[in-house]
Amino acid sequence: MKKEDLIQKIEDEKIIVIARGIYGEDCLRLAEALLSGGISLMELAFEADAPENAADMLRKLSESFGASLTLGAGTITDKQLFTLAEQAGADMIISPEVNEELIRETGKAGLVSIPGALTPGEVIKAQRAGADFVKIFPAFLGGPAYFKAIKEPLKNARLLAFGGIRAVSGICERAEKGAMLTPRELLDAARVLHAARALADYNKINRTFATSLDELFERLLPNRTLEEKITRSIISEDLIADEASRELAEVRRKI
Repeated sequence: MKKEDLIQKIEDEKIIVIARGIYGEDCLRLAEALLSGGISLMELAFEADAPENAADMLRKLSESFGASLTLGAGTITDKQLFTLAEQAGADMIISPEVNEELIRETGKAGLVSIPGALTPGEVIKAQRAGADFVKIFPAFLGGPAYFKAIKEPLKNARLLAFGGIRAVSGICERAEKGAMLTPRELLDAARVLHAARALADYNKINRTFATSLDELFERLLPNRTLEEKITRSIISEDLIADEASRELAEVRRKI
């Protein structure tokens, strides 16, 4: 696929699924499930202690799914990792930082460059170096309002939001068994519910995703009340609001 076509594909599909520490048959089944659900952009994170695992998995995914699956190499922070990812067949080079040399090397190789940034200055720096997209990372620190504020003066910037959505299946299993959840776990659940609701609203208008995801959206959407209760009660991972309960509010008033 030509680079300009891949850039358009990313703009159209909007979702890049990140796989970290998932290899072998598990990763192949994940890719198959994503494709069946209408998602064809996938990033494999290169872990610092064993980047060869992700490189080998990139090759296997490419052999198994060909052009139907667009593959990215994530957490690429230096030239050595870039070379490993390029040789493994990565289509996208994704980094947690603005490394100008790496951005230029990615451009020379004809691959899509997606460095990470948090501030407007970093976004501009990445653009000037030749980045095709800039991922706002970690996106959950500022939320949609911060993302919108950056986009307003930088209308020509192609921005992606990364970070903040975590797997919550384990959290749900523990909750069903009556376990106590931490504020961070509750916030993770609320973020997943919020993301699902936003995707469902977008999909009703644009029909971007396969209809096989409609059932999943419907199961998640009735939990908007739960999402609102969590976000109203928990300010951050280590700070509970007085509104969380009458008892807590009374105790704090006495203190």
